[in-house]
Formats: sequence, structure tokens, C-alpha cells
Amino acid sequence: MASGAGYMLSRPMEAMTTHGGAVETSFSGGTAYFTPPVPPEAMGFAAWLAERTPLGARTVAVVAPGARGRIHLPQIRPGVVSPTSWRGRRRRGSAPAFHAAYLHDIRGHSPRELAAADFLDLPSERSARHHIRDGRLTASDLGVWPWAVVDGKPLPRNWWADRHFALALQEWAVGELSPLAVSGALQPLRPRRFTAAARLPVA
Repeated sequence: MASGAGYMLSRPMEAMTTHGGAVETSFSGGTAYFTPPVPPEAMGFAAWLAERTPLGARTVAVVAPGARGRIHLPQIRPGVVSPTSWRGRRRRGSAPAFHAAYLHDIRGHSPRELAAADFLDLPSERSARHHIRDGRLTASDLGVWPWAVVDGKPLPRNWWADRHFALALQEWAVGELSPLAVSGALQPLRPRRFTAAARLPVA
């Protein structure tokens, strides 16, 4: 995808098995590090993710309408070509749908709020719901966390506290660090990102 569409692919990622999720309250110390302490809309989610993103990691950069800045969402598996239809229905444009899913599932905006907002140009709440659905499928096609964990289905309630989402994020982050660990060459890392990467738990 081109950056002009509002998001762009970095590079492919290894395939990963998807899981349904059940909320769990106790994780290992390493997995707990990849579990947001509060819902994403109640925190600086972009900064939280950045702290857990190794330098050069595979991400999809999203510039959602109305957002303050760009957020880099983990790409936990390779992207695939998105079909133009879903169950006989034509899917919405990729960028607007992706933005709707992000604003609803991550930023906590309701379909009614999205329909009332000027920046998405959605004529009704029903249209917003359709965009959210198609955006989840598009995000999953791109291999983007968290939607790729559930193959583009609606995220479970309190998904951010679900162990399966934390494990998927952990596997992605630790997997991205492994080439650095075995490389004999020094990598030119910026101090802030090096510090963040060095703190990523492996346990």
C-alpha cells in the first residue's frame, strides 16, 4: 500500500498461528510487558507500542484522520492481497475502512461518533459499522496486530488484556530482536530505540 493511502507496508513477516482468546489475569513477567495496563484509548498507545518495537521491525504506519500523529502497528505476518468482496458484498475502500477499524477498536470511537465526524465522510452509523468490519479484514490481510490474531473478526471485549494478543506481540518483538542478537556486526542504533529494544523481555 502507498503512504498516500494513509498507511504503508514496511516488509513481510513470518507467518503466525492465530488464536481465539480468553481474558487471563496472570502472565509471565515477559508477557505482561506486552499487555497494556489500561485500554488503548485511555493511554498513550502509540508511545507504548514504540517502546516495544525493535529498531527496523516490520510495521504498518497508520495516519488516521483526526489523529495527532502516525502510529506504527506491528506486522506479525506477511500481507496478502485483499479480496474486493466479502460474503458477496463489495468491500469498502481500504484506507477509509482501515481508519474506521483503528478509530473504533484502538481509539474507542463508537460507530455513531464516526458517522458524525467530518473526517471520514460516512453517511450513517450503518455505513460506519460496515467500514469497521471491512477495515478489520483489511488489517488482517496486511498481517497487522491486533486484527491478524483473530483473522479480521471483531476483537474480543478487553482484547488488550487477553493473553493471546500479548503473546502475539511478544513473539513479534522478540523475533525481530533475534537477528541483532546473533549478528557480529555493530548496528547503528539511536540511543532511545536501543534502550527500548534492550529492555524487551525474552522470558
